[in-house]
Amino acid sequence: KIPLNQLKLIYRGRMMKQTTTTATSVDVIEEYKLQQDCVVHCMGTPAAAAATTTTTTTPAVQAPSSSAPAGSSVTVSSTTGTATGSTPTTTTTTTSSEDPLLPQALQRLKSNNSSPQYLTGLQTLHKLVTNIHDNPMEDKYRKMKKQNPAFVKRLGGLQGGHEAMVAVGFQLQHVDGEDKYVMVPSAEAWPKLVQDKQTLEHAIQQQQQQQQ
Repeated sequence: KIPLNQLKLIYRGRMMKQTTTTATSVDVIEEYKLQQDCVVHCMGTPAAAAATTTTTTTPAVQAPSSSAPAGSSVTVSSTTGTATGSTPTTTTTTTSSEDPLLPQALQRLKSNNSSPQYLTGLQTLHKLVTNIHDNPMEDKYRKMKKQNPAFVKRLGGLQGGHEAMVAVGFQLQHVDGEDKYVMVPSAEAWPKLVQDKQTLEHAIQQQQQQQQ
């Protein structure tokens, strides 16, 4: 089980903020635009549990109360393992191995640009990812004009810059008459964003040490 103070709920790649005890299910549904049969992902570190011979299945999130309007229910499926016999078993959920796209893109960025350019590109990409990570409900941080002069100078104009943007989840779209890099929220977006942020931080640290 995950302690409530460590539980994080994610919907369409966005972390849902903790609400006050006075907030109703209707308030939450309206704020995050939850839809019927949508999936809310639960993340957190499970607390150490005592070994038992039988594990029951319990809902991860309680459905909205009867006061919620029709068509606004939220369904979240949760399955736990069941031990048999006298020997308890443990079901462990692990994340997938590191996405190879970003390391490959960073290697191309490094190979085709000078060390200072590469470091600047890393820091720029990290800033873009961090802005989304720290402001998950702000759509403005999910968009970057392809021809933005500062962006072109620091990352977009570098050989391998486009591949790096795509590797962290941005899509090149034609919006309002101009090309923009857009990160579209999805169920898989948040875990990947967190992982890519850590990868970029490690790459920045390595490059800074090499340039000293």
